[in-house]
Amino acid sequence: MIRKLFFLIILLPLFIGVVTAAGSVEYYRARVMEVMSEEEIPELPGEHLIRQVLIIRLGQGPDKGEMVKMTLDYSPQSSLETGLKKGDRIVISSGSGGYEFYSYDRSIGLVVLILLFFAAALAIGRRKGVRALAGLLITLVVVFKVFIPLLFAGVPVIVLTLFTAILISLFTLLILNGLTLKTLAAFSGVFAGLTAAGCVAFVFQKAMYLSGLSLTDAQMLRYMPQQDGLSLEGLLFAGIVLGALGAVMDVGVELASSMNEIKQAAPGILFGQHIKSGMNVGRDIIGTMTNTLILAYAGASLPLLLLFNAYQWPLLRTINLDLIASEILRGLAGSIGLMITVPATVFVSAFVFKNQAPGRAKEK
Repeated sequence: MIRKLFFLIILLPLFIGVVTAAGSVEYYRARVMEVMSEEEIPELPGEHLIRQVLIIRLGQGPDKGEMVKMTLDYSPQSSLETGLKKGDRIVISSGSGGYEFYSYDRSIGLVVLILLFFAAALAIGRRKGVRALAGLLITLVVVFKVFIPLLFAGVPVIVLTLFTAILISLFTLLILNGLTLKTLAAFSGVFAGLTAAGCVAFVFQKAMYLSGLSLTDAQMLRYMPQQDGLSLEGLLFAGIVLGALGAVMDVGVELASSMNEIKQAAPGILFGQHIKSGMNVGRDIIGTMTNTLILAYAGASLPLLLLFNAYQWPLLRTINLDLIASEILRGLAGSIGLMITVPATVFVSAFVFKNQAPGRAKEK
């Protein structure tokens, strides 16, 4: 789940406030220097609309440093709209109609959050933290420089997704633990778990006629200029496998490390007892990690769940929505993959560590 959050916090600052052309519209950073006036304007009956006249200073663009006037209309009754105040850092759009408010400039907060993430990883993880960040960088490169371009190029999404997941997990595990028996054991479990999650996703997506896309998402994707080689139906499969990858790798690494530590602490442990001990650890991990996956998907869909509850939608109507059924499939397929990872990692670990000499695989 950390990897998912990092995708968001590392990418947004690269786009917010950077001059990017979208047709005839460009986006710039700016700052509110003065609120000249704020008054209610006539609108439809029952509507309450406020118009602000602002002086802003441009932080980017051809007029950088200049003070310009901008008008903002907002409804105080809407939780999605808000007025501006002196000192606010904002992002504005510049087009044929002049400057318009686009969004608050959240870049500084995101940069601070990223720095805190790095600091925590380095302070607590130390050498492992550095390796984890390196693995995260490779993950970003693989997803944005390999997976997405090849997806647009029309490479079969199932093959591409499995290739990407294997590549990410292999590089990450090698960076964390090197070419060791622990890496072999963890990778075997991860591969088994991802294969299980992928099979469940593929079979039930077909059986339940799921696209995994809302109407708005599908419309936006279908009108992309690169859409010709893109399989919209395969995006749900890709989302399930890549979404489960982080949790599955966590389980694989934790179990492989636990099995190694058990062997180091009790070199004479019998093969069957070693497996039993590993499964005891694995069952504890399943209890928490399954909740992590389900709660993550439930949290992402919380506004929608509240909406259904507020309007008292019948259960039959709710669970048969493509979007809801797809989210259920995401959570359960990922959880099944996670569960398969446990016995696979335990059995492979017990086998590869069976004849390992004491102290050989201890962490330095």
